[in-house]
Amino acid sequence: MPNFFAFDSLWSFVIVLAVLLLGHTFNNNILSLEKFNIPPAITGGIFASIIITLLHFNDIDISLSVPQQDILMLMFFSSVGLNANFRKIIEGGRSILVFLGLSAVFIILQDGLGVTLAKMLGLDPVIGLVAGSITLTGGHGTAIAWAEVIEKNFSLNVLELSIASATFGLIVGGIIGGPLAHKRIYSLKLKRFHSCSSNVEVQQDAPHTTSTMAFLKVFLTLLFCVASAKLIALSVTTAEISWLRMPVFVYAIFVGLIIANIFEILPKYALEQFSLDFVSNLCLSLFLTMAIVNLKLWNIFDLAIPLLIILVFQTMLMIAFSYWITFHFMGRDYDAAVILGGQCGFGLGSTPTAVTIMNSIVTHHGPSNRAFLVIPMAGAFFNDIINLAVIEGYLHFLK
Repeated sequence: MPNFFAFDSLWSFVIVLAVLLLGHTFNNNILSLEKFNIPPAITGGIFASIIITLLHFNDIDISLSVPQQDILMLMFFSSVGLNANFRKIIEGGRSILVFLGLSAVFIILQDGLGVTLAKMLGLDPVIGLVAGSITLTGGHGTAIAWAEVIEKNFSLNVLELSIASATFGLIVGGIIGGPLAHKRIYSLKLKRFHSCSSNVEVQQDAPHTTSTMAFLKVFLTLLFCVASAKLIALSVTTAEISWLRMPVFVYAIFVGLIIANIFEILPKYALEQFSLDFVSNLCLSLFLTMAIVNLKLWNIFDLAIPLLIILVFQTMLMIAFSYWITFHFMGRDYDAAVILGGQCGFGLGSTPTAVTIMNSIVTHHGPSNRAFLVIPMAGAFFNDIINLAVIEGYLHFLK
């Protein structure tokens, strides 16, 4: 009989902090991890997931309770909005449009590859969509939602396959993004100043001095954004305004964006940048660690060989598309290298994974204003809509 250990939220949070610290320790002591920009949250999280998986196969199951995960995620995306303003969005307009076009092409190719390989391997072509943008571009939430639709309309039970595929994508996307960006940056000797146009304000390095009041203002503002985002989501659902229904984190970005532009008008009330960045990075690292530690890696082991083959080919497509096509069309500069790393994150996993990868890259190589505008804005606002349209098109064709 398996032994089951369920940790309450407090002990789970202690474990998550220890895992994140372990990830930093690994990165500081294993040169290749630091060199190739593997985020500590992914390093520690995967290590912990492997341990939990080994215990699972020895009849010991561990369950962590992390109710803070959703709040931390929304706090992070609120900070994305707070770090933006309408002036920056206008400046990045062309880049966002180009990247959205690239994302649309990639999603079409992703699903086309999945459907084609599924047919060649003797699977229902809908399984190809499950191993395509439904789970890889869409992530776990989209995967679960579409699994219900597919079961209802196609009489296929794909829930476990969907979760396993999304899990595979989250891990692999987090692993390949940093090394690919690293290779581009060093092979072409790209420099961070390429990302700075003359009309974009770039903050100079300054002594990291802050205060308790500064952190308090940041926490208050972020939690206000989170509460407002949840209220907006509830209102949209209650009023049944279908065209306004989006993931809650999109509303969090919008609220943060509005507040950021209020601060542009009233600069004396603006948040201290160092405190905002510190809290933002901490929220992101904790959220991602929680998500990865809770992954059930044994779902991947249960995948049928044909499905695993599809996922490997999807990884190869992601590498080729981001490395050559995205990098080329986004300008072949330092920003483009950071963007290609981020695209690996949300093209196979999730937007938080993408931003974590980019955070790790810029920590080593310098800031990239354009990348942190393009990836979160495109990934949060528009990519889900594009993905929905492509999936609907393929499903209509396959009926």
